[in-house]
Amino acid sequence: MEWVKLTAAVDTYEAQLIVGRLEAAGISSQTMKGPNAPGAWLTGSQSALGPIEVRVPEDRAAEAQGLLSLEAVARDDESPTLRAATKRIIAVLILLPMVVVVLSVLKDVVG
Repeated sequence: MEWVKLTAAVDTYEAQLIVGRLEAAGISSQTMKGPNAPGAWLTGSQSALGPIEVRVPEDRAAEAQGLLSLEAVARDDESPTLRAATKRIIAVLILLPMVVVVLSVLKDVVG
């Protein structure tokens, strides 16, 4: 069986998520981490960080790519809402201390 590169995960954790999703769909996969993996020279082969190549059987590559593409579209659909919520939370966290300071100053001026 010939194995082909499906994608390069940014770290071990992302690679395991991809492998788990592929296995759930019945697609066998393997990861390649080491001196021959793309970009491995940046982190060394024993680090949890750094690129991990995810490989699948050649005859299932198109199916696996389609599966990852569908998940990417789903993430893109969710991300504007997530980004908006994150921006609101950050704004509140930044503005809240300012409001407290202003109220404290007003209290001192008025009182």
